Amino acid sequence: MVNGIDTCEVRALLLAGGQSSRMGTDKALLARQHKQANSAQQHNQTQLSYMLELLSQLGLKEVLLSRNPHQQDDQHHNPTLARISDNFDNGGPLAGIEAAMAYCLQQPEPGKALLVVPVDLPLLTERTLRYLLSQGQARNQACYFRNHFLPLFLPLSPLHHQLIAKRLMLASAGEKHQGLSIKNLCQQIEANALVAPHSQSLINTNTPQQWQQAGFCLRPSLYLADKAS
Repeated sequence: MVNGIDTCEVRALLLAGGQSSRMGTDKALLARQHKQANSAQQHNQTQLSYMLELLSQLGLKEVLLSRNPHQQDDQHHNPTLARISDNFDNGGPLAGIEAAMAYCLQQPEPGKALLVVPVDLPLLTERTLRYLLSQGQARNQACYFRNHFLPLFLPLSPLHHQLIAKRLMLASAGEKHQGLSIKNLCQQIEANALVAPHSQSLINTNTPQQWQQAGFCLRPSLYLADKAS
C-alpha cells in the first residue's frame, strides 16, 4: 500500500540499458561513493543495486529490469529478477517501455500500471516515487513530474502498447513519425504534469560532471573490479 493506494497491481520498470556514451562508463555500475566520505567508510553499492533496493521498498507487484543482454550486472543483482530486452533496435527508453508492456500483457495477471524509472537518478527518494504512485492511481492517468518526463506512471493498456509499438515500427522502417521521446509520448496520451515534492531528487546524471555535482566520486564499481581480478 502507498498512502492507502493499492500497489500490488503496479509493476516497476527500471531503465538501465542505455549506452552511457556521455558518461564514458556504464552509469548503472557506478559506485555510489560520496566525494567527502572517508575511504575507510565508503559504501561501494552500485547505482543499479541502489535503484533496485529503492523500488523493492514500494511493495509493488514486480520489478522489471530493462538491460541489454551484453551488459554486466553487479554481484548483488537478484538472479530471479525479470530482465527485459528491447524488441526494437535503437528505440531508446520507449523501446524498453514497449518490451515491458508486452511482457505484462502476456502475464496471467497483467496488473494495471507501470512505474517507469531511469537508472541515472542518484538522489531519487522513496518519498518522490510514493507521491507519483499515489497521484497516478488516484487519477488513473499517466503522470510525470513537471520538466522531468521520467519517472513516469503509465496505466497498462493494450491501447498504450499499440501506440508505442506503432511509433517504434515506423521509426525502424525509416518512415516519418512524431519522435521516440518520452516527452512526445506524454503529450500524445495527455499525461498529467505534477509538481515534485522534492525536486532535487530528480537531478539527472548523464555526464561525469553531473555525477560529481550530485556528490559522488566517479569510478566504476569496486565489486566488478574485484570480481574480474
